[in-house]
Amino acid sequence: MEKVPLCVVGCGGMGHRHILAYKVLEDSGIGNVELMAVCDVNRANAEFAAREVQRLFGREPLIFTDMDSMLKRDDILAVDVVTDGSTHHQVAVPALLAGKHALVEKPLGITMRACQAMIDAAHTGNAVLATAENYRRDPPNRLARAIVESGLLGDPFLMIQ
Repeated sequence: MEKVPLCVVGCGGMGHRHILAYKVLEDSGIGNVELMAVCDVNRANAEFAAREVQRLFGREPLIFTDMDSMLKRDDILAVDVVTDGSTHHQVAVPALLAGKHALVEKPLGITMRACQAMIDAAHTGNAVLATAENYRRDPPNRLARAIVESGLLGDPFLMIQ
């Protein structure tokens, strides 16, 4: 299976969880990414994540503290955006415009405008934009869906300011 060279952007707690998840995927035989780089504006976080990649995968990843230098790399084809939700679009848009595929941790964005900017950038950059949503089949969420669909709460609506 061909592996996609990937950079984890955002090396705090959730970034660490994503690194662990990539190891689980690799060990299961279905891992299709090569975790080759980490990026965080906080060098200590990036270095910690790099040590974890070294420990788990037996290879030393590239370390970046800024997006610009990472995005110039032709050998990195995708990013995993695991920053604070309010900055997802600030990371994903330049990556997508540079032609990098982007997996964005939930929420995709905190405003419709931010989400649309990412969608537009994916089209412009001819790249794939995906969001890491893992709770669709979670029992409490399935119950919530059943309650909404039953009409128990009335008709749901969405207001956008």
